[in-house]
Amino acid sequence: MIVVTSIGNRDVRYQIPGETRFCNLGGPQTASADVGRLAKHLRCAATLREISQTLLDRYDQVESRLRFPILRPGLARALADGRPIDRLLMIVTDQKAAPHRDNDTVFCGELLARLTRLTWSEDQIRTVEPHFIKVKEGPNKTDEMYRLVRDQLATRVPPESVEAFYALPSPGI
Repeated sequence: MIVVTSIGNRDVRYQIPGETRFCNLGGPQTASADVGRLAKHLRCAATLREISQTLLDRYDQVESRLRFPILRPGLARALADGRPIDRLLMIVTDQKAAPHRDNDTVFCGELLARLTRLTWSEDQIRTVEPHFIKVKEGPNKTDEMYRLVRDQLATRVPPESVEAFYALPSPGI
């Protein structure tokens, strides 16, 4: 079974010590509230890229405060029939141009790969590829993204090798 998922700016959440709720690392609704508080707590810039990179750098200290509420139920559903996931393939953004670079999910993919490994064994999810596709520009250009994903899947995941396929898309890609 193959699972392909695009990583968005609300796929990882972090609980600031002393608080009960988990904060989104990014996203338009949280930009002034959660992101600002997270950046202050972590002592980093108030961008998704900087916050997720800081959390990745401090992973051993923060992993118990991280959650992945969007991907986790999708993976649980894919595993519900008892078959393992052969490959979990993540699509992340890693753009060069500002201000888009500030909202890149490249480090969120790394965090999610580690959280996935913490949650499920290698017998359940055999391979996790947090950078299966790194989108370098224009993730909001739907037609281009469909072509990119189609072409990458066709060359890197031969259709004859796939018994079951799940797509867990995120808005934007």
